[in-house]
Amino acid sequence: MGDIGVAPKYFPASLKIDMRARLQDKIMFGSDYPSLPYARILTEWRELGYADAVMEKIFHANAERVLGLIGNKHMPTTNARRW
Repeated sequence: MGDIGVAPKYFPASLKIDMRARLQDKIMFGSDYPSLPYARILTEWRELGYADAVMEKIFHANAERVLGLIGNKHMPTTNARRW
């Protein structure tokens, strides 16, 4: 059996705390769509109350850095909130 997604509201308390600080540069968002609909996932992430800067990292900046997409002339750049 494959991996099963976990809704944000069920994240362990220690993970929720550590994502605000020491893990904010190490966590990358991945969905379990369609098992967990995007509307639900985004609502639950917002309810966790993380700062916009942390959410930017979790939702795309960390993945861009790890995948080498930063500075890629073929990738659009914007400061617009994407989550």
